[in-house]
Amino acid sequence: MTFNDGWNDESIDVDETITETDHKNADAMGRPPVGKYLCECIDSKPEQVEFKAYSCIGANLKFEIKKPLEVEGKPVDSKATEELVGKIITDTIALYSPLEKEGMKNRRILIAKRMGLISDGADCLTTDMWATGVLGKQVIINFIENSWKDKNTGEIKKNNKVAFDGYDYADKAEVQTQDDFSDI
Repeated sequence: MTFNDGWNDESIDVDETITETDHKNADAMGRPPVGKYLCECIDSKPEQVEFKAYSCIGANLKFEIKKPLEVEGKPVDSKATEELVGKIITDTIALYSPLEKEGMKNRRILIAKRMGLISDGADCLTTDMWATGVLGKQVIINFIENSWKDKNTGEIKKNNKVAFDGYDYADKAEVQTQDDFSDI
């Protein structure tokens, strides 16, 4: 399609209404704020993970927020619940490598237990568990602020991500709500 009159072409109409929520989403790049969320795993894809000393296969998991439990350290109000349900959180779990550090192995086993893939005493974690066994599993995710110093510019950068040990059992999901009394 060409526009003979440039921006004056009558067929161009891309005006849009922007809400306060749209501004917040843009500032956070659509990611949810720091908090704790009851989530359900809706997708799992294999991904190559590169560390300084080795590389391995990772399970890139996609979680959908089902219920916000805490946002920015505060109980959740009904407006926050409406805005956050359905948002996506992703995390990559580094799978077994003979070169991995003990901490990476501990993280993977902790997550597998808290997601209900294995129980105490289990003697193996399979590829199928990470490929399809995780689907539909619910877990509480602790989403934290991460900051680091850019090696090239020295600038402090920030993003939000799942904490290294940021998984808990879904049955601990007691929602603390903050009543705003707006319906009185």
